[in-house]
Amino acid sequence: MKFKSTSRDEIAKKILAAQTFGNSAREGNNPPSVQFTLAYDAARIWCEIVLRAEGIIPKTSRGHHEKTISATVRYLGTEAEPIANRLQQARKTRNDVMYSGELGYVSGSSAENLIETLNKLEKLVLEWLREKHPDLLPMF
Repeated sequence: MKFKSTSRDEIAKKILAAQTFGNSAREGNNPPSVQFTLAYDAARIWCEIVLRAEGIIPKTSRGHHEKTISATVRYLGTEAEPIANRLQQARKTRNDVMYSGELGYVSGSSAENLIETLNKLEKLVLEWLREKHPDLLPMF
C-alpha cells in the first residue's frame, strides 16, 4: 500500500459516493442482486474512507477488495471484525454475481442482510471519523 495524506474534500466525495450507493441499495425497487451489489460497493467505499483517512492508498491490483476490507479492522478495532467477515463473504458472492451475470443468484434476505451490515459499517466509520479524524469530516 502507498501512503499519501488526504483532504476533507476527498473524504467528502467518498462519503457522498458511499451514501449514494447505500441509499440506492436501500430503496428496494431493484432486484436483490442489484441491491446486494450496490450495498457491497457502498461498504467497500466506507472501508476505503478509513484507509484514506489514515493516509493509505489502497492498491488496485488483484485482490484489492479483500485487502481493503481486512485492513479496515486494524483501524476500526475488533468491533469491526464481524462486519469485515460478512463483507468478505459478500465479496465472494458479489464476484459470482458480477462475473456470472446471474441476477437471480442473490436472495432478498441476502441483500437485506448485507444492507444491515452496511448500516452498521457506515455508523461505525462515521463515529470513528468523529473521534480520530474530525478535521476530515465534511461540512455538509
